[in-house]
Amino acid sequence: MDGEDIFTEIDREIRALIEDTFSGIESSLLDLEQKCLKPLYRIEVSEQEVIASFDMPCAEKESIELNATEEELEIRARMRKPVSIMIGGPVQRKAEFESYVKKIKLPLKVDPEKATATFRNGVLTVRFPISRRGKQIKVL
Repeated sequence: MDGEDIFTEIDREIRALIEDTFSGIESSLLDLEQKCLKPLYRIEVSEQEVIASFDMPCAEKESIELNATEEELEIRARMRKPVSIMIGGPVQRKAEFESYVKKIKLPLKVDPEKATATFRNGVLTVRFPISRRGKQIKVL
């Protein structure tokens, strides 16, 4: 392999690495097929509860749907109006998004029946009491 071939191969590998990096970041933040964004979120755990907060600017409060089990939380919400974002690495393109969708695994088992949710200033906060299910066993 001569010097030119080596540089061509290195260039190809670097471009592939950059494309893989951007596509990984892209897929964690948006879904182009469904035209939805995956909101950034934070989970906090205290002794009594698990708190999940989602950043959802421009979401319609009335459209927010929450579905939870003891182990997972799924959110869906429409936006007041579509949001356009420029996406891409070497080649940029404009994409329009109409909603938020996110499914997360919760760090502890929770009681979804007693969960509460608030939406203020574009932030959805869901509070779950930690599940304390269990039964005391009497030793005979």
